[in-house]
Amino acid sequence: MNQPSPNNSTRGIHAPTPPVTASSRVLLRIDAAGLNADAAPASILLEFASAVDLSQLGPKPLNASFRVLASAPLSELDAHPSTTHAHRLALPGFALVPGLVNAHTHLDLTAVGPKLFDPLAPFADWLKDVMAGRKTSPEDIAAAVRTGAALSLAGGVVAVGDIAGCPPTGLCDAAPLAFAASGLRGTSFTEFFAIGPREAESIARFTTFIESLNERWPTDSLASLGISPHAPYSVGPAAYRVARELSARLGLQVCTHLAESIEERRFISSAQGPQRDMLEAWGMWHDDLNAVVGQGLHPIDHTLDAWSDVGSSHRVPAQPLLAVHINDLGKPADRDRLIARLRDTGTGVVYCPRASEYFGASTALGSHGYRELIAAGVPVALGTDSIINLPPEQAAMGITPWHDARRLVERDGLPVAEALAAITTSGAHALGLDPNQYTLAPGTSPAGLGIVRVGPKPGPLGVFGGLEPPTLLLNG
Repeated sequence: MNQPSPNNSTRGIHAPTPPVTASSRVLLRIDAAGLNADAAPASILLEFASAVDLSQLGPKPLNASFRVLASAPLSELDAHPSTTHAHRLALPGFALVPGLVNAHTHLDLTAVGPKLFDPLAPFADWLKDVMAGRKTSPEDIAAAVRTGAALSLAGGVVAVGDIAGCPPTGLCDAAPLAFAASGLRGTSFTEFFAIGPREAESIARFTTFIESLNERWPTDSLASLGISPHAPYSVGPAAYRVARELSARLGLQVCTHLAESIEERRFISSAQGPQRDMLEAWGMWHDDLNAVVGQGLHPIDHTLDAWSDVGSSHRVPAQPLLAVHINDLGKPADRDRLIARLRDTGTGVVYCPRASEYFGASTALGSHGYRELIAAGVPVALGTDSIINLPPEQAAMGITPWHDARRLVERDGLPVAEALAAITTSGAHALGLDPNQYTLAPGTSPAGLGIVRVGPKPGPLGVFGGLEPPTLLLNG
């Protein structure tokens, strides 16, 4: 995958005009066509933490810490006492939005690039094609993550929940360490597999690996280390319990893929289907697994039983589990109970709309229940999944959940403010970040500030009306 081209959104931006009166502080007032989800003209007043050359605003994000002193309609900000000390930048036709959060992606798959998926063709053929393009050397894996990070920034993203995949060659620290050095915030969830005859061996190997990586994690990184037991069809209950123990002992967040497909439900419930065939082909099936799967459970029950260590008199406190996808909320009779279980266990959910459509989840499972989850009190953020499932024309603009949020506004009529929250404050909550850094409210110190073209008369999609994602003006 080539390095991303610069977003054209900042072309024509001129250096801000100098302040009327001098000040020891560096202040910037931006007059724009919208602020956050509100597509009404507004101004924002920023104060920088240190000296900064504002003439550099434009094609690349300016790396500078700042805080929001005030925001108001255009004419009202004139009354603020600091405006006469501020540089001033006019951005007609653009709205200001916070830096975005992509709560789930796979940056190490960036080198594979977008791939077509035919639901009528054998899944194994698609998987072989993906595996053939996946990088295996540490140098190539790190390069793929760096390209993915650049594409994230190009799409207005400043924080990511990244799955550092486990390549066929075994556990490798190249992806998490490349993410740690990328300048992105968020978490690198280090993935592992552990099921069947080699489950205990895989658990022991991963435990040693993650303890060592945690000790070596760069102290100056903006990102955190996390753990990712891959999915309930590739990780046994014992491995989920160990992940919980490691989470508590090392203070690491845990993320897993869960309830993604009807095939997953079939495997967990009856121990049959293509996922069992896959385990058998890979030598990971053992008849002892009949005591683990095939018990009639839904994947959510199966996984949360293991995570909560149901039946144990000693439960290790840990951070709540972060569950990605949740396309499958079971049969109608089970739906409310499963939603309540996710809520009561504090499980967070990341929904990847374009990935769900790519794999045809709604055809097999019906519409995603993200609105039901939110209404019940389950936190839901949005993610992109990998570049593989993104439309090529959108992937060229960046690996960004902006288009996922836009899709929900367009397809489902989701209110613009809720869609923007799903890729800012809700995403921050999912990754254990401070949600206040993903707003542009007065008194906050945002992690980033992006601009998005809205035109002179924003339509019903508001800030999501255009096809281009935000361009980062400031990376805090």
